[in-house]
Amino acid sequence: MQRLTPMDRLICGDVGYGKTEIAVRAAFKAVQDGKQVAILVPTTLLVQQHLATFGERYASFPVRIAALSRFTADKERSNVLSGMTDGSIDIVIGTHRLLTPEVRFKDLGLVIVDEEQRFGVEHKEHLKALRANVDVLSMSATPIPRTLEMAVTGIREMSVIQTPPEERHPGLTYVGPYDDKQIAAAIRRELLRDGQVFFVHNRVESIERAARRVQDLVPEARVAVAHGQMAEGRLEQVIVDFWDKNIDVLVCTTIVESGIDIANANTLIVDRADTFGLSQLHQLRGRVGRSRERAYAYLLYDPNKPLTETAHERLATIAQRTDLGSGMQIALKDLEIRGAGNLLGGEQSGHIADVGFDLYVRLVGEALAEHKAGAGAGDDETPEVKVELPITAHLPEQYVSAERLRLEAYKRLADARSDEQVDDVAAELVDRYGPLPPEAETLVSVARFRVHCQTAGLREVIAQGSGVRLHPVELPESAQMRISRLYPRTTIKPAVRTIIVPRPTASSAIGAAALKDQDLRRRRGVVAAVAASVLVLSGCASATPGAAAVVGNERISERDLTEQVEQVLRAQGRPVDSASEALVVTTLDRMITTQLVEQLAAENEVVVTQGELDATIANYVEASGGREAFQNTLLAQDLAPDDIDELFRVNLLAQKMGVLFDPSGTPETQSSAIFAAVAAYSEEVGTTVSPRYGQWDPAGLLVGPTPNDLSVPIQIS
Repeated sequence: MQRLTPMDRLICGDVGYGKTEIAVRAAFKAVQDGKQVAILVPTTLLVQQHLATFGERYASFPVRIAALSRFTADKERSNVLSGMTDGSIDIVIGTHRLLTPEVRFKDLGLVIVDEEQRFGVEHKEHLKALRANVDVLSMSATPIPRTLEMAVTGIREMSVIQTPPEERHPGLTYVGPYDDKQIAAAIRRELLRDGQVFFVHNRVESIERAARRVQDLVPEARVAVAHGQMAEGRLEQVIVDFWDKNIDVLVCTTIVESGIDIANANTLIVDRADTFGLSQLHQLRGRVGRSRERAYAYLLYDPNKPLTETAHERLATIAQRTDLGSGMQIALKDLEIRGAGNLLGGEQSGHIADVGFDLYVRLVGEALAEHKAGAGAGDDETPEVKVELPITAHLPEQYVSAERLRLEAYKRLADARSDEQVDDVAAELVDRYGPLPPEAETLVSVARFRVHCQTAGLREVIAQGSGVRLHPVELPESAQMRISRLYPRTTIKPAVRTIIVPRPTASSAIGAAALKDQDLRRRRGVVAAVAASVLVLSGCASATPGAAAVVGNERISERDLTEQVEQVLRAQGRPVDSASEALVVTTLDRMITTQLVEQLAAENEVVVTQGELDATIANYVEASGGREAFQNTLLAQDLAPDDIDELFRVNLLAQKMGVLFDPSGTPETQSSAIFAAVAAYSEEVGTTVSPRYGQWDPAGLLVGPTPNDLSVPIQIS
């Protein structure tokens, strides 16, 4: 933590070896240096346990600690969030609640990830993205393969705790088929030494039946149930009763897997152990044997169902490695079974069997050594763009017969850095071999699209299930809202700079087939509209056929215009086929204005809060004499009531920009400033309209006089 470069260290120590003690000391050092600390844990139970531990250790110091989980009351949560923002809270311990957008730190210095194997790459990168120079301390008994591989090869730093606590005995592990008699005997043996039992059944819908079955097997035992879907008070009471030895057998899910420390529980029974991962089994086994007593772990599988090869290998591994400190060996075996995954992507595990584990580690180590030695410094080549879409794009052998010439053409297209270079290659192909076949046309389109992606900063456009993943993408909130409106099922992941937009389909019907090959290229260009949003917002898209208007690089399709017109007609109670030319032009005029104002507001970082929007609408409704009169006023101006929020948001943005451009002006001069700014911006970005709709006139932005019951400096029309 004293180094200039941010720390990214993995602490690997077996369960109960003292990883929490390291976290306590690291957090204290960060707080003493004036930094805030975020401790990310996987379960609400572990939040409460860490809160008690840290509170006890820091009791004599002026360190303010807070918890954030689903059990935190709304009022307390608001206080915690404000305290994190203003810096009055030094340490916050939380579950995935810490990863929500509302969480903001004043000066985050250290992120501690406890039970690191329970979190994904996106979770950890989100916290690191909050601040560039944050130290990260990850702790786990069995790190996920990707993390462990990065540590083994030297990409991440790793420390291993190998010294077990005093008087700790290795537990005995039994792997075998489920047997009621064996379960009853194991529970009674533990009760004879006044101990307690964990019975893990990881299905909430059938956990009550499992508890009744255990009660029938051992009637004298006091049996209780615990799982994550229970109410807060009930779950807390069950855990407290188990802690106070008022419960003999706790039938639970894997909610007890992470960090629960109950010294008197020394027998573990896991139902359907073949469905658990290696890390889970080792963590569960670590819940018992945390005192001087010998621990027993029974990992049972269904004898009536065949084991998969992977499940058998996992169970064999956990049965063979029962020594103290075996967590590291289990994690390495998991790495060997599952593979290391993608070091530079989000996959946690993968396959490395193609080259062999030893060779793979050596190759990565050599590459890392070269990087650290400064090899390749000054190499400023344009990064490649990875395009993986369901299209057939190649040069057929019948078109270019010589393999050497085909490879040469492929290389020239791949090396193209501008549309002109792509056009040159395409023209040469046509000149030498004749008209391009469909596959070759698609290949040229892919090359053009790759150029646009490079200009926009994209490095990956990959078809993924029912969506297309675009990376890296960094968009302001206004741009995120626009993409969500254009493509409603878009998933935005700011932490990893990725968005996933829905793949274009043959129709809007549910279950419609995704477009492929030539249909995809003809429909919306090589990547369809899925990547157009990003290119538009990056200023790199070109106009496409079928557009009613083009605002800069933003395309308003005829379909969008038709939908808006039909929405107005339905709101007015008129047939959808009764649209007049004036209504179509007015609607298009409003859509162009909306996009101009939004683009201008995004460039000037002007935003409207939900509170401002609600208050403005409420004022207009009251001034109009009620909501019904207000809606009639809108309908009279060919505005659909369903668009109220959007209309007023754009209106407020325009007003704010009027203030921005002329801070001391009156409403009249502000309106003039807005008109001048938007009109100039329209000319700057090059607003055009399809000939069938006529030329758009910026003067249409302001109409007057406005109705008294809807009097505003600027009216969207």
